Amino acid sequence: MSKSTIKLDDNFVFKFPKKKQDPRTTDESYYPKFLFEHLLSNEDRIVIAHKGITSKFIDWKYKFNPITDPFYILEISLSFCSKDENELGGYRWEFSVSEENKLVFSDIKKLEEDDNLIYFSVKIQGEITWDFTPNQWDKIKQNMKRFSKYTWDEVALDINMQLRSNFLHPRYFPEYTQSTIKSPNREIPESEQTSDNLPFVLDKIPNSFATIYHREPKRNSELSEKHWMKLSDKNITFEGKYLSPYNI
Repeated sequence: MSKSTIKLDDNFVFKFPKKKQDPRTTDESYYPKFLFEHLLSNEDRIVIAHKGITSKFIDWKYKFNPITDPFYILEISLSFCSKDENELGGYRWEFSVSEENKLVFSDIKKLEEDDNLIYFSVKIQGEITWDFTPNQWDKIKQNMKRFSKYTWDEVALDINMQLRSNFLHPRYFPEYTQSTIKSPNREIPESEQTSDNLPFVLDKIPNSFATIYHREPKRNSELSEKHWMKLSDKNITFEGKYLSPYNI
């Protein structure tokens, strides 16, 4: 078993979807603007998605505490892929960290927006540490060999981040859930769809996402992407037997 650590001390740009699609009709509509505004005004209620939070998903007695519980959680995963942009395929590995892990989120602000996305930056400081077992590492290598044709020496690493609400199960807000069941189309009355209705905000706000790549954008689909982030441009440090070789 080997301790692995990721240290972060930089600003990261996330993308917030402006539109949602009706799965029944494929019609698009805009999310209420106050959902994004709620996220902007609650940087002090964001935490790393540690086991102390995620374990409550299977705690059937748990109810959300709006005074002490975080509103938003940051999930981090690793993507193993080819150094060659022409080689597709790879393997995303999700891991969990203990409750002792802390990150500080600050200076959250909107940068710009286009037709589909709002771009905002967040300063993230701190480090996360977890046990990386040989079996886990072997599984990653086996999956890379299974889904790709390049050798392990040709493997690079990207970081994926997802900022989502801490609404992991409807039972977190039993009264709100009951009200959606009783209403047409499982929607609460429009008069209650406000920024003051915390369950509604956390239920409806979309996930924001960010990727820190190991290289420059090269594919046609990448060249138009705004706010591309590279590992070499960010203050990110990998520590531990398995991850330290990916420091750039």
